[in-house]
Amino acid sequence: GGGGGEAVNSQDMIGVMKVSECKRRCEEEPECEGVVYYNNQDYSDCWLRRGIDVGRCMPSTAWDLWIKELKPDMRVPSWALPPGSTAETRIAPETRTCPGAIQVEGYGPVKLVNAIFDMPGMAATKVEVSNASGIVPHMRGRTYFADACQDGVYDHNAYAAMKLIGKTLRYSVDLSAAGCGCNAALYMTSLHQESDVSGCNDYYCDANSVCGLSCPEIDIMEANRHAFYAHDGGGHGAGYGATHRELMGKYAPGGSCIDTNKPFQVEASFPMNATTGTIRSMEVKLSQAGKKCHHSKVSVAGYWGNAELTTALQQGMTPIISYWGVGENMMWMDGPGSDGGGPCDWDDPGRCGESVRFFDFALLDHQDDDARPSTVQV
Repeated sequence: GGGGGEAVNSQDMIGVMKVSECKRRCEEEPECEGVVYYNNQDYSDCWLRRGIDVGRCMPSTAWDLWIKELKPDMRVPSWALPPGSTAETRIAPETRTCPGAIQVEGYGPVKLVNAIFDMPGMAATKVEVSNASGIVPHMRGRTYFADACQDGVYDHNAYAAMKLIGKTLRYSVDLSAAGCGCNAALYMTSLHQESDVSGCNDYYCDANSVCGLSCPEIDIMEANRHAFYAHDGGGHGAGYGATHRELMGKYAPGGSCIDTNKPFQVEASFPMNATTGTIRSMEVKLSQAGKKCHHSKVSVAGYWGNAELTTALQQGMTPIISYWGVGENMMWMDGPGSDGGGPCDWDDPGRCGESVRFFDFALLDHQDDDARPSTVQV
């Protein structure tokens, strides 16, 4: 206790019960915002609370606080956040859980679910969605593809589980605002299958355990105007940046094949090895209207016999979009590298525009190059 909330219906303690039942009572009571119960107990006295101000609660007591819904402008001190928090944070009023939906050709409507926390203790920013503009993540924004969304509620079962073996995910992207030190990413993880809530309170998991949970990850794109990478989650990658040169001279502002000052198209394909039943590779092709380059695709292979990633793709993975980099070290992505041939000498937060844009999504059957019409590709 500590004056951080008021009793619901002027009734202080409502009884002794399982903690799960205490939370259920709160969920059924419209005025209830959270519950207080003895920590580390299966059964406890149960207090329903409304008008919660976490900043007025006392730290290091015998009680725990469970909040039904993180509300806009709710102040959350560091001691009340997951491990790793270092400072008080405030949930941005404009950060809506459900910003809208897009249409994905070949799949249907997709709802977007925005993260509230970028990492434990660090508030995420907004991601905007509209049919006209597509998906627009702002710096430190992250959003998940889903089949359903309810504001303030996270449910891993609602996250989309796209089965991409033998498929091509196609989309367009505008990175004109993302300079050195910025990272506009589209990747997939096994969010749908993750049943632990994570340190970010939204079941988020990835290969680096950013929110405390590890799961299979495939990075279709980590990019800015100067660098583009695709990774298979096992350390194998291709593209252009600090350590790869496949797209050198072709992908850049004013580039000969992809002028990154303008929108361009990305196709990520996942062809299957018919003999082994595993993924043969991830093939990423870049194209841009008005360019007449014909170059080999970026192919990420060598890790695709891995049973974990093959199983993850068979079960279905959740596409995720994020935009980050300010306050981080992105030299691993766009720096000069050991040979000095990389695109950026230093990262400058001032080169990161407020947002980037992803649009025109489609999920198509994969066609091998000899079975499809000629396209402009990198």
